[in-house]
Amino acid sequence: MMKRGSFVRGVGLVAASSLSPVRAQAGPLAPPPRDFGSNRNYFIYGGGEPIRGLRVTIDVDEDIVAPNAMSMQLNGNSPARANCAYQQYCTNFTPQSETLRIAWSIENFPSKKSRWDLHQTIGLPCSNNATTEKSCKGNLFNYPIPKVPFTRFPGPSDRIPAGFKIIYELMDDASGAIVGATYTVVDNRGKSTTSGPQHIHEFKYAGIQKLVGPEGVAPILAFQMNLVGRNGGAHTTLTSGAGRITYEAATTLTPEGSLAGLTDVYRGTPGTVESSNVGYSKLPAGPARKIVQKFGVPHVAAGHSCPAGQTYNPLSKMCENPYNKVLTNDKAPPQKPPR
Repeated sequence: MMKRGSFVRGVGLVAASSLSPVRAQAGPLAPPPRDFGSNRNYFIYGGGEPIRGLRVTIDVDEDIVAPNAMSMQLNGNSPARANCAYQQYCTNFTPQSETLRIAWSIENFPSKKSRWDLHQTIGLPCSNNATTEKSCKGNLFNYPIPKVPFTRFPGPSDRIPAGFKIIYELMDDASGAIVGATYTVVDNRGKSTTSGPQHIHEFKYAGIQKLVGPEGVAPILAFQMNLVGRNGGAHTTLTSGAGRITYEAATTLTPEGSLAGLTDVYRGTPGTVESSNVGYSKLPAGPARKIVQKFGVPHVAAGHSCPAGQTYNPLSKMCENPYNKVLTNDKAPPQKPPR
């Protein structure tokens, strides 16, 4: 059984408007991450065990309007010494047509050592044509390309209407490794559309005609849910949007503000490179098998003015810079060795 440096305990669920100061029904709140919001949400931690039976549901309570597209990223951190270090399970939409179209994707990243081993043994290319382990970059796969929408809805293409649900269900094997995902969208009339199970071992490694092997998957020990720009480090500014994120698993879950005390978890990146103006509610200290978090677009409140480039966030009652700068996942920075 894997251990962690410390473990915070508590009870209760958040019950607060995403656009109001957060109040907990009971128990202490977990300290939030630095630069809380956008691409810096809580890490949801499984206590050192693989997170099994993970289901994440995004309930849209106010139309999410993103004129410049957006993605909803479930970003998973693998065990510290796993060959597959970092995992992304995403849905996204882009205003390029007359109707709303939602696509899905899965992208995994190797540890630096594993990337070089695969480069030498099966010819996994370095995305930057590097010739050394230190300089070699690139993912294991990013599937599918192109990002073909699996569901379409009438109405403007730049928004997800209130009443919609987007559901992520991750599949794990006997060892706890995440071997696939199913994405489902439920519209505001209750009609459900699914991607069906997407099995990672049926994907091919990036740039070569070889199916993904065991080194291409790993358990998830901690994860973030980030509502951000679509890809390539993009920032998106939502003009409206609010709702709830529900985290459920067979494994007990605990919100953590950082990975600093989690010596068993890959710590190469504090968040995704994409960003937005979305804010999140604080969470109770846990642990629990079901956690509900509210999100919303911080509107400028009466009587508040902020410096240029900053936005007033009533969740934190502070002016904040929405353009957070974090490490790009494509660089897959090495983890610091545990003390």
